Amino acid sequence: APLRDGGREMGARSGTPGARVYRTYGRWGYRGWERTIRSTPSVNGLSETYTWPYVGLGANGVLRRRGRWQWNADLQLREPVRPKVRIDFRGLYDSSTVRPAALPGFRLALPLTYRLSPTTGVTVTPYWDFWRLGKSDVNTLYQSGVPVGTVHEPASRTSSPGVSLQVYARY
Repeated sequence: APLRDGGREMGARSGTPGARVYRTYGRWGYRGWERTIRSTPSVNGLSETYTWPYVGLGANGVLRRRGRWQWNADLQLREPVRPKVRIDFRGLYDSSTVRPAALPGFRLALPLTYRLSPTTGVTVTPYWDFWRLGKSDVNTLYQSGVPVGTVHEPASRTSSPGVSLQVYARY
């Protein structure tokens, strides 16, 4: 299932023209994805939808500049805000929502930019996202409104390497 992640940043720069530039910033965003666990002969399948807003603090700095090339490093610490997991048992039990514990994560990126002109360029960014969620509280599991057991989400972590491509034009 597709991963959904988006947000906004606001920050401040420091440095002098022609020298190394450093930027600190804050970020707020939203993350979500769906996971389907297939049925087996002994276990009925289910679907889980993970969602949470998050806040982050980051720093970005120029590692190297040469001609039209620039290589940066970007590190962002992120904290989920009230994460939740909706569990759909596909009719076997009533759907349930659990709230895993919010644990800090991070994103490390190494953007490499080539300026085509003073206002246009291309950036290739290899990155690594790392998220952690702690075990949720135990909830009552229902079948047609009748309590039949308990359900919880175990602690988990997600490690997602990737590469993004950006073509930009500033006006």
